[in-house]
Amino acid sequence: MKSNTDTSIPTANNLTSAVNTLVAVLESNDLTFPEIMDMKTLLKFLPITRKSVTNLVNEKKIPCIRANGRILFRKSRVLEALDKLSIED
Repeated sequence: MKSNTDTSIPTANNLTSAVNTLVAVLESNDLTFPEIMDMKTLLKFLPITRKSVTNLVNEKKIPCIRANGRILFRKSRVLEALDKLSIED
């Protein structure tokens, strides 16, 4: 029996669908977010969990800047990375 609280990370099978959803949300939110974002801001920008972002960063699928113990993201590079993810899948 499947729980309603399933918190699994998207698999390769449904990654394309997840990326397409992200791109649609990003296109509507694009102008309201700064070019450089910290993790908290990025999580508002992307409709995915912190764990998913961390996994994408660790797998080097989303580029980041590490500075003084903080992880920062350049919005334009995140968008480019998501475009590449959708093309590769």
